[in-house]
Amino acid sequence: MIIWSRLAEQENTTVKNNGNMNPEQIPSKVFNDPIHGHMELHPLLVKIIDTPQFQRLRNIKQLGGAYFVYPGASHNRFEHSIGVAHLAGQLGQALKTKQPGLNITNRDILCVQIAGLCHDLGHGPFSHLFDAMFIPRARPDMREWKHETASLAMFDHLVESNGLEVVMEQYGLIPSEDLTFIKEMIHTDNNNDQESPQWPYEGRTEDKSFLYEIVSNKENGIDVDKFDYFARDCYHLGVQINFDYRRFLKFARVCEVDGRKHICVRDKEEDNMTEMFHTRLCLHRRAYQHKVTKIIETMITDAFLKADSVENNESTITIYKAIDGKTESTEKKTFRLSKAIDDMEAYTKLTDAVFEQILNSTSEGLKDARHILRRIITRKLYRFLGETRLDDPTEEKILACRRKLAEALGGGLTEYDFEIVKKGKNPGWKERLMKLLDDRLKEHDFEIVEIIPAWKKELAEALGLTEDDFVIVKKGKKPGWKNKLAEALGLAKDDFEIVENISARKKELAEALGLTEDDFEIVKKGKNPGWKEELMKVLHNGLTKDDFEIVKKGKTPGWKKKLMELLDDGLKEHDFEIMEIFPAWKRELAETLGGGLTEDDFDITTIKMDYGKKREDPIDHLYFYTKRDTTRAIKRKRCQVSRIRPTCFSEQLVRFVCKKADPKADPKTDKKKFKKWCKAKGFPEYQENQSELLEDGHQN
Repeated sequence: MIIWSRLAEQENTTVKNNGNMNPEQIPSKVFNDPIHGHMELHPLLVKIIDTPQFQRLRNIKQLGGAYFVYPGASHNRFEHSIGVAHLAGQLGQALKTKQPGLNITNRDILCVQIAGLCHDLGHGPFSHLFDAMFIPRARPDMREWKHETASLAMFDHLVESNGLEVVMEQYGLIPSEDLTFIKEMIHTDNNNDQESPQWPYEGRTEDKSFLYEIVSNKENGIDVDKFDYFARDCYHLGVQINFDYRRFLKFARVCEVDGRKHICVRDKEEDNMTEMFHTRLCLHRRAYQHKVTKIIETMITDAFLKADSVENNESTITIYKAIDGKTESTEKKTFRLSKAIDDMEAYTKLTDAVFEQILNSTSEGLKDARHILRRIITRKLYRFLGETRLDDPTEEKILACRRKLAEALGGGLTEYDFEIVKKGKNPGWKERLMKLLDDRLKEHDFEIVEIIPAWKKELAEALGLTEDDFVIVKKGKKPGWKNKLAEALGLAKDDFEIVENISARKKELAEALGLTEDDFEIVKKGKNPGWKEELMKVLHNGLTKDDFEIVKKGKTPGWKKKLMELLDDGLKEHDFEIMEIFPAWKRELAETLGGGLTEDDFDITTIKMDYGKKREDPIDHLYFYTKRDTTRAIKRKRCQVSRIRPTCFSEQLVRFVCKKADPKADPKTDKKKFKKWCKAKGFPEYQENQSELLEDGHQN
């Protein structure tokens, strides 16, 4: 619990000095925090804290359902947000002190602190459960809605309803500029890419680009938000942490890279930063993606969905809105859980307390939701059947292929001069290569080279691969790359061209869904009314037309647009649908386990584990500086990284859960049947993790 002591009241003091107000002249407030000790906060931050919109965060658990597994994980978004504001001020002040030439003003630092304080205003009940699990199912039309979006709307509501623009002016801020700056630091549109040639932001000019990396760092993921929640979550979970964020604050400097200023760290801190990313993975494994945590969050989501389907029940949010701006004349408005995000006044009232509202309700309409929550309280949870791991090629295999290709092509090439990308298996490969390679590249700097029959077999034999296993991707902006390859292979440069075909796309979709290319067809919705029936026949899996639905592939943004361009037939994005195979798996499991189970009794989820940059080594995204030259930013080359470091940075798990509580069911028998089913499907054998901590800290 955070305790604050208020100093003498000087709230009406007007301080205007073009953003360079002296902090010593402004009375700060002191908060005592178990993680950061005594934190002094600017009175404007305290003004924001003392609003209903911010106080709401006291009642939203930081780790959602993990509190039902780890009894110490009782901390909330409230104290985390204050901690982020504190660290944002520390990092901003450290950079200002070490590098006066950056022209960081106190106004800049205050804005960064406000962004840190308000970055989580939009979280719903049980934090990520609400926007990642509940909203996508309750509001399919709002699949792209995230808590960051709500944070911006809630921040606007907070400022307007509490009249804070005037207070901001009193403390030297310029609302017309600084409110934009603060919101850009909280969340920016995906199209606002810091790597674009044009500066995408309005709040601050390009010479202060590094300020956008303090609260939420899109460049490499190292920011004060993570510094606080790593330390705070480990403290409350009882998990040891080896990463020391204080060393980062001590060794952080700003260096210029291709005209943009970035926050860098000393090269000797590489191990400390590696520990940070490892801490992230450990927290996901041990807490965030803990199998019992996810089961409980699935149950809470199911309960919320059932409550959300009932109109005017005890879980709805009621507010009184002024009519035509007249406070004496109001009208009553009610919002279901999923609709509260449309009105920030209603959303302010939506917290974890809705769990107790449903649990203690007496409404007949909430009977099913109430039953699920009571199962959580009495520990009659959904049954965990098992999980299977989806294997991925390791970095060692990729590096070996690159080395063989370098030897085959000669000409002084090394394995670091190019990347090998398997066709159909790497959606978004251009974007990833742009980030991986040292040069400032764009998508149009790469070409897909389809190996033509004249030399496809030659390369396949040289590398020990099959003819369809790879494509060659050029690195950098080397004008003569076609000539060099042509000379090495005895070809003409015109033999290289951009080639994509429908079979490659089918292979990509097949691997993503665990199928084969022949299992489905890509069809146009509307122009082929019987496509569902055709797919049923093709799959031969006991499917019905209700098994197919639109699924937006999160890991392949823009796939519909790519298919439009690929087929080049005057198509639109809504002309495509993709099938979901999970319903078929659920039916198969129901038949395999028996006992009167149906497909509705199962839940299948995918869990992605990584170091923070998906398949990539996060260290590749960091900028370092050396003791000899503190102004020049460098990146670690792959050959400079220790060989005992991990070479595989992500894995994907599929988890299977049975919702039905059957006291007669034999867990051992069910696991044997599940294992047999996995083998029949060609999945990796079920891995039973003996060392994994289960509910309430007991060993399996």
